[in-house]
This record gives sequence, structure tokens and C-alpha cells, in this order.
Amino acid sequence: MATIYDVAAYAGVSPKTVSRVINGDASVSDKTRSKVETAIAALGYIPSSAARIMRSHRSGLIGLITGAISRTGENTGGHGIPDMFLIKGIQQRIRAQGKILMIADIDNKPGQPGQMEPLIRTFMEHRAEGILYVAGFHQEVLLPE
Repeated sequence: MATIYDVAAYAGVSPKTVSRVINGDASVSDKTRSKVETAIAALGYIPSSAARIMRSHRSGLIGLITGAISRTGENTGGHGIPDMFLIKGIQQRIRAQGKILMIADIDNKPGQPGQMEPLIRTFMEHRAEGILYVAGFHQEVLLPE
């Protein structure tokens, strides 16, 4: 996988110049921009989201915890709005804001407690900007410390 340093070497510019082209931070001559863009295309460079998160402190990720996937096909009694409609609506709104939805399914069957905390922790590790929980029924959700 190509790095920003590989792109810089290929284009004959500094890594900071590559960063400026990618992020549109500062003015770069058309000739230099073209060299960097050619290098990016030739090397198949994909910017690191981790680096972008560190720089901006924004991940663009929203976490969604639901049991809808594991409950698909189950008879929910016909009350309320089916979970998948809620998830579809959430996905549309998140996408419209230019963010990415990460979905984790939680199987809330008896005898399997404690699934929520590791999922919340994982979303936090990925610097999710928010976490939503779609439950099949009204219930109290205990959040980790």
C-alpha cells in the first residue's frame, strides 16, 4: 500500500506538498498539483483515515447498535415501526450529512448479557462522533462508565 512518502518521492515533492494537494489546505501550482495527482493515480494511493482523524479530531463515523439484524424474520408482534425502517432512515440521514454509519448487531437473548459495553468501547476506539441504539422495544440501557 502506497504512503504519502511514496507519492511525494514519485512526484518529486515534499510530503507536506502532497498533503496540501489532498486536503486543499494551501495554494499549490497547477503543475505541482498535476504531478501529485498523477503520482496518486499511478501508485493507487488512498489517504489514511487515521491520519485525517488525528488532524481534524473528527472521524465522520456514527455508530449504531441494534438487534434488528439478528431479529430479522422473527415475529415482533406487529407493534411499532419495524427496526429495519428506522435503520434505513438513520442511514439516509447520516449519508446526507457526509458521514458513515457503522452498524453492530447485538443479540439480546437471555443468558448473553454484557454485549453492549464492548460494542460501545469499539465505537469509541474508532472515534465515533455519536452512538445510536435501536431497540425492538422500550428498555433501559445501562451505559459503561
